[in-house]
Amino acid sequence: MDQAKADCFYAKYQTTQDQRWLLLAEENYLIAVDCIQYHLLNYDDASSQIALRDLTDDFYEQAIQTKLELFAKTKQRKYQVAAFKVAQEANAFVLRALLNEQQSLEVAGVAPAKITSLKNQQKRKNQLEQQLQDASGKQLDSLQTLLVDLKNKTYQLKQQLTKEYPKYTQLRNDLEVATISALQEKIEEESLLLKYFKGEKVLYIFSLGQQAFRVDTVALPDHFDDLIFQYRRAISDLDFINDSTDLAEQQYLRSAHQLYQILLKKPLSQLDKNQAISRLKIVADGVLAAIPFQALQMAPVASWEDPQHLVVTRY
Repeated sequence: MDQAKADCFYAKYQTTQDQRWLLLAEENYLIAVDCIQYHLLNYDDASSQIALRDLTDDFYEQAIQTKLELFAKTKQRKYQVAAFKVAQEANAFVLRALLNEQQSLEVAGVAPAKITSLKNQQKRKNQLEQQLQDASGKQLDSLQTLLVDLKNKTYQLKQQLTKEYPKYTQLRNDLEVATISALQEKIEEESLLLKYFKGEKVLYIFSLGQQAFRVDTVALPDHFDDLIFQYRRAISDLDFINDSTDLAEQQYLRSAHQLYQILLKKPLSQLDKNQAISRLKIVADGVLAAIPFQALQMAPVASWEDPQHLVVTRY
């Protein structure tokens, strides 16, 4: 409902260019994001959280987009900062879902025997889900019953932990993200942190140095996912590389430079000439986490044996 209201307000803004409608759209997109995060926290299983997060990327993107449009209209830095916070929350949820469980158990002082029991239940759940992929007939029904029973036991155990160890729930559901100033205090003088958020058609790139903070947007080409696939295949599929070496080389050289232009060229070209940046810290998003940024090519080259324009030779 909040997203639908926000979409209406945003459409009204696009028609009138009246900032009041943009502010209303921003407010309602944030409410939609808060609702999504509330539901994510109430999912007890990490895989369910991740699946739901994948289905709700547009909520986060629209919140980021409206904040950046407000910055463009007002030049008030607070909107860029708020956009960065939304991007952090979106990217961090998957990591929290996977990591916070174990860390929260240990920090909250949960008894080792109960931690072991929870681990064993998770391991058994993974086994059952794997078996379900190839099951049919009576075996399928039996496995599904076992899985439902196991999920109920896991839920009951976590409910018990919540009552016995209040800090466990508090830690597991912690949504705090680092502020820009806190991050800048930890960034070395020669380093630049690049934080990505991949939208449906736009890539949002947040750049942080010791003093600098900026946001760039890059339009994604229609073939972006195919470009990622070609790049990964050309440098990691050994059968393809050995069987079709020339084709693999051409595919790598083309995709490595095109991806550099999309992912790194704009933020790096905006660096202050006085900044002696020699180290990049990459916080990727989605499929970007599966590619090596250091092997991108900053300029066209004729051979993949030529290292002079590799990102890793400069940073």
